[in-house]
Formats: sequence, structure tokens, C-alpha cells
Amino acid sequence: MDVEMLVLLPLVLAVTPSLCAGMGYSYMYVSDQPRKCVQIPQSLVLCDGLAYNEMRLPNLLGHENLDEVQEQARSWVPLLAQRCHPDTKLFLCSLFTPVCLEQDIFPCRSLCEGVRDSCAPVMAQHGFPWPKMLKCDKYPPDNDMCIKSQTTPGPYDPRRPKPAQHPGSCIVCLEEGDDRSSDFCSSDVVLRVRVEEKHFDDGDLVFTTKKKVRVFHASEALGGGRRRLNLPVQDMEFRVIGGEKCACSALARRKPGQLLLSARRDGSKFFVTSVRKWQKGDKAFKRLLRSMRDMTC
Repeated sequence: MDVEMLVLLPLVLAVTPSLCAGMGYSYMYVSDQPRKCVQIPQSLVLCDGLAYNEMRLPNLLGHENLDEVQEQARSWVPLLAQRCHPDTKLFLCSLFTPVCLEQDIFPCRSLCEGVRDSCAPVMAQHGFPWPKMLKCDKYPPDNDMCIKSQTTPGPYDPRRPKPAQHPGSCIVCLEEGDDRSSDFCSSDVVLRVRVEEKHFDDGDLVFTTKKKVRVFHASEALGGGRRRLNLPVQDMEFRVIGGEKCACSALARRKPGQLLLSARRDGSKFFVTSVRKWQKGDKAFKRLLRSMRDMTC
């Protein structure tokens, strides 16, 4: 079962209501809290861009509120940047942000094993063991209703060529040739900003700008859908989750200078979803800017 198929689960379960009830598995962490459906916050970067908008609480890891979910999920964001397995996000989000249904839909055991076998060696290189809370034999075999892998990569091989990324880069960093145009309309803002100073806060990279910004896109709430902002620039705090370990060219310098970034808003904070250096004079970058000017959301 892939991510897109999750939106069809209510129909499936309506047709086969006894299927999950007879599974006999009890992977759910015990909680006294009643189940409820909540909107997946835009600031939950780990599970950004899913095919569904609501998750259930408590989730399948026993987290009972969104603050707890976000606190625990943020530590997994750097693993996505390692690209150790194509289904890492699918597996983790099936647990952190399970689709809101009456029945529990767990990741299949093979999905867990595939991600574990590829990502555990990467984690070990950084001194982190595969956590006991993600022990794969807890999850159902593939012949039950569960979320299956979308890919079948081989086990992790340290000799395998790594993705073409700057060492230490993180998921928000875009280098030359990278395209994440899908971020444009899904973001609350797309801006050119000049960053003079930056600092770190609990592992995140945080920066502000006092200078005038150029607005390429602003959401309905921030700019009425127009290319302007209805809040002072000095009130905007930009935050890169896990950014303390980001060493990509856009963020590594003490004074990053001008950046092109997209971000999603959570109160006065803006969580960066993509960032690249402002490359004045670069032909490819100019083409990107022209395409952004022509986009309508």
C-alpha cells in the first residue's frame, strides 16, 4: 500500500470491516487518551507533503499531543537527508502521523526491515543504534492489511555511491540542478532574503532578516494570494529543522548573504522547506526565476 492509497482506506475498510478486527495484532502503545483526528501541522517537516491532511492521536508510537509528535519527529529529519532508503519517509510517517481511521493501519514488517537494513548502518556510523521502539517483528507480515514498501532496494552497501549532495547537506538544501518547483504553491512564502546573522537553537538553524525581501509567492493568509506580505519583515523568524548539521553551500557561511527560500508558517516562525544561494548572473537560475514569475497558485 503506497502513500496515495492511504486516502482510499476508508472505502476499503467500509467494504471489509472485519479484516483488521481479526488481525490479532496489538502494536498500539497503550494510552488512556481517546482517539481524535487532528490536522497535520505544516511545521512537521518530517511528514511534509503527504497525500492526506489529518492524522490521529495518540499516534502509533504512543505520542498523545502534537507537541510531543513534533519534538520526537524532528530528530528523524536528518536521516531523510541521507537518502538511505526511498521508503524512509513512508515508514516513519505511517507511525508518527497515521491516517485517521477507526482501525490501526501499521507498516508491513517487510517495509520496516527494508528501511532498517538500509538505514541502520548509516545511523551506526553516527553513533546511533536502531531504536527498540521500531523493532520490526512488532509489525504485521505482508499478507495482512498494512502499508507495503514502494521499492525493493538491496541492503545498504557502504561502497554504494552516495547521492550527489554536499557532505553534511540537509533535506532543505538545494544545489545547482536541483528542482523542487512543487514547493512553490505548497509553501506559505517564497522569498529572496538577505541573512546577516544566524544562530543555533536546540539543533536548529535560526535566522532573521531586517532587510527588504522580494516576494515571489505569499499564501492567502500572508498576502491575499498576491506577491506581497501583510506582516513586518522583522517579525519573521526563519528556522531550519536540524540545521546545525547542515553544511550545504547556502547555509555554511557565517553570513549566508542572499538566499532564495520557501517556508511554511507556524505563528511567527517560518520553517524553511527549501533554500538555495541567490545566483545572480547564472543562466539556469535566471530561468528558474522566470518560471516562478509565471506560476499561478
